[in-house]
Amino acid sequence: MKTKGKEWYHCIVIDDGEKIIGAATMIVDRKFIQNFTTIAHVEEVCISSSHQKQGLGLLLINALNALAMESLGVDKLILNCSEDNVGFYEKCGYERAGVQMRVERKKKK
Repeated sequence: MKTKGKEWYHCIVIDDGEKIIGAATMIVDRKFIQNFTTIAHVEEVCISSSHQKQGLGLLLINALNALAMESLGVDKLILNCSEDNVGFYEKCGYERAGVQMRVERKKKK
């Protein structure tokens, strides 16, 4: 497993010696109105279809959690996921919280 990142953006990659089989990214943000609390946004957790159901997703999440909280001093990690993935993230220790809102750019016809 390899970790690469700057102060605010981090990527963890798993390879099999020849190709990437999993990756996770995280963005670290300081919240001005929350007394400069540090929050990390888990952006992507991806595992190659041929390597799923082998614990690699959990390995990536645990690595992000450790990097964020132990090394970077992050106060809270948050993420958005589809309903299909809620169970996975709950197994990783995450809890449902709040409501997600969004606006999308209109596609040109």
